[in-house]
Amino acid sequence: KETFHWLTPFNIETGKPKFAEDAEDYSEMTAQYLLKKMKEDKRVVTITSGKGGVGKTTLTANLATALSRSIAAPVLAVDLDPQNALGLHLGMSPHELRGLSRSTLANQPLALACLPCTPTLHVLPYGALDEADRVTLEAAMDQDPHWLARHLASLDLPPDAVVFLDTPPGPSVYLRQALCTADVVVVVVLSD
Repeated sequence: KETFHWLTPFNIETGKPKFAEDAEDYSEMTAQYLLKKMKEDKRVVTITSGKGGVGKTTLTANLATALSRSIAAPVLAVDLDPQNALGLHLGMSPHELRGLSRSTLANQPLALACLPCTPTLHVLPYGALDEADRVTLEAAMDQDPHWLARHLASLDLPPDAVVFLDTPPGPSVYLRQALCTADVVVVVVLSD
């Protein structure tokens, strides 16, 4: 696995690295790095952090959107966080209940829970679950280290598709699944 760290001073006012003078430079550098990795057949990108509130979900949504505009291949953003916020960043209705969690527990194809954002970008939200169902889902994931890889394979994505995995903060069964599936890992940290 490859881990990509932005270990650079950030401009407090703009939220961008100091070496990126404008948003275009910043997006371009990030997109260029990821495009290089995509050419190496590294197509599953996990976004993670040991801490919440660092912009992990925002980064996932922005990278997925930017890459979907930069390449001709489909992009899928997958929300592995029970907070279910990634879809909201990508324009999903807050009343949407579908997601990978509900589809899995109902033994339905995940493709039915993939929601289009643009012609080249789809989101697979976590979905709405009660506590008992969440525990059941996590137990199933804990039993099978390749649970996520198998479920992504069931989507029958084209070989050039790029998948972004948004994870909850800290160690979890979701993070373990995402790390087992990832080709590239982006670790989001605060610039303290």
